[in-house]
Amino acid sequence: TNRSVKKEKNMSPLIIDKTEKQQRIAEAALGVFSKQGYAVASMRQISEAAGVGKSTLYEYFECKADVFISAIQAWIGQIGRRMATLMEKRTDPIEKIYVAVELANDIGSTQDPTINRLYIEVYEQMIVETGVLHHRGDLVHELTAGLRRILTDVILHGISTGIFKAEVARDAERMAINIIACIDGLLLHNLLGNRRFDLKWQVDFYLKNLIETIRVPVKAGTQAGLAKRKEA
Repeated sequence: TNRSVKKEKNMSPLIIDKTEKQQRIAEAALGVFSKQGYAVASMRQISEAAGVGKSTLYEYFECKADVFISAIQAWIGQIGRRMATLMEKRTDPIEKIYVAVELANDIGSTQDPTINRLYIEVYEQMIVETGVLHHRGDLVHELTAGLRRILTDVILHGISTGIFKAEVARDAERMAINIIACIDGLLLHNLLGNRRFDLKWQVDFYLKNLIETIRVPVKAGTQAGLAKRKEA
């Protein structure tokens, strides 16, 4: 009886978390796309990088375009998680915004050619008529939803703590979109221009003006009081 029970246990089907495996394949594909580019990368290379058979790869993705989209989702997810982790260590909403943008600055300043290629590859797939993301504005909007949510929450937190103006609340998400779009534009311009300008200065200049526009003005007396408390 014990032998039959043991045999039954050994014969029980292996439970595979398909979502988790799909995520692992997407992350492996990210490395392939960053090195080879979308056009050159093949399903065979992706399956080898993921450590799965080609037939298994097709069980999770219908085509290379689907793999690319999942890979970019994985990449943006990694950026979002890192951003959230860095922000957890800050309480000041202004500092949180700077931390978020500093992360973007790190991406633009990296000397790693694979990261630079991946960033440009995403934009190419958006702009070129035959690109995977060219007619997928809805998907692009969805891909950045997590980043927008993080920045929107920071702006709303700044309002609730009296640091940002109350009237900013109605445009919080629009401002989050503006921040992402502006930083994206600066990053892309920096990469295409072979880093001919000071990216950090440009980013700081933009943020300084944005924050001065949305923050509650600090009275001179309050500033003096804060300065005295710091000295004490």
